[in-house]
Amino acid sequence: MKNHFKIFLPSLFVTCILWCCGKDSPPTPIIPEIRCLIQSETYGLSGNEKGFAYEYTLQNDKETLNKVNVLRPNGSISGSYSVGGPFVIYDYTYGSYNMRTQWEYSSPLTEGLLPTNATLLIDDGSAGKVLVDYDIVHFGYDTKGHLTEVKTRRGTRTGGFEYDITIHYNDQGNVTGIKYVYFTGPNVAIPIITVSGYDDKPNPHSGIVGWRFFLINYSWEYGDPGNLIAALSQNNPLGFTMGSGETLFERKIDYEYTTDGYPAIQKNTNKNASGEYSFIQTYTYVCK
Repeated sequence: MKNHFKIFLPSLFVTCILWCCGKDSPPTPIIPEIRCLIQSETYGLSGNEKGFAYEYTLQNDKETLNKVNVLRPNGSISGSYSVGGPFVIYDYTYGSYNMRTQWEYSSPLTEGLLPTNATLLIDDGSAGKVLVDYDIVHFGYDTKGHLTEVKTRRGTRTGGFEYDITIHYNDQGNVTGIKYVYFTGPNVAIPIITVSGYDDKPNPHSGIVGWRFFLINYSWEYGDPGNLIAALSQNNPLGFTMGSGETLFERKIDYEYTTDGYPAIQKNTNKNASGEYSFIQTYTYVCK
């Protein structure tokens, strides 16, 4: 079985959405109590192995994420995310060139505010170009502050797809389904993502205010949706499915927990018509 797979995510269902471009302002989110803060993480997907090291600063008497270093398997730093105010900035190198992607949100993320939109700037050192408003994303919420609608649009970018994304939740604030629809792209359906269930434990990043917008190891487009599902949820997903018949893709997720009830080891088992493949994610924390 191939270790890598491309997943085309789909469009969803009609939900009660507070659309950000209207007159109403987004609701005030509920910020969870922080018992443990993630300190490090490893991601073991073959061909995409990497690690993450988290750094925090004190803001309003609370530990707030301000930097995430991305680590190669040998432990050296390949890039770093900086978080501050309305910005999430990723600096890395491409050969001998310095590169940067910068998301600017309509409100500060680490204060727990809900942005209505975000714009992407790309500083391409290899081409000597700064691409302003490369992509634009709009966000919509329900009355509980759940992110229920994402619209990705091209700014100055040429080519590529644009999506309308709808997200559904259960009463515990966990994603039950994600549907993608092409706004521009092929006139075909994208398989709906259905989450099979959750445990009752906090997920590794649940203590980080604004985490669902940081786009660290996931994106709003297509690909492996596991980290996206977790980023949008309070608890830990036990698996998900996409497609049907010969195109069915399944993931089963098992956890080993710390004494504080947070995942320490996460085993992901992917299954499709070609067979099965498993990889591991690990997490460490500092707890109160």
